[in-house]
Amino acid sequence: MFIFKFILCILLILLLNCNISYSVNPTPTGNIARPDTNGLISSKLGDTIELKILNTAFDGGYTWNIISNFDSSKAKYITHKTKYTGTRGIDGAPMYEIWNFYALNEGNTTLLMKLFRVFEPKDIISSKIYQLTILK
Repeated sequence: MFIFKFILCILLILLLNCNISYSVNPTPTGNIARPDTNGLISSKLGDTIELKILNTAFDGGYTWNIISNFDSSKAKYITHKTKYTGTRGIDGAPMYEIWNFYALNEGNTTLLMKLFRVFEPKDIISSKIYQLTILK
């Protein structure tokens, strides 16, 4: 019985000394922030930030890629999806690339997006800059 109590004590000590960390995110607001025509995005804590970029070279293997040192402490990447714009069964139509982020903390960050093939990263055919501001 002594060994059982000893082992139980050791386990409790280890459990109590564990550094349990978790992050508290703002409650989702359900609001969606989108860029204006100048690439400026203003959102509030808890908003979903959506970038919907038309990709006219998708069938050639080109995709939009984040290039800048995006500050992930301000906004968290959620998803990247594509949406076909053409008629079903007909290849070659442009595609929308839809990027979603979650507004975590107040502040500013920049997103530099470039359109290139992953196997030819120096062959950039287009670029876009988005300035993100997250407010309380």
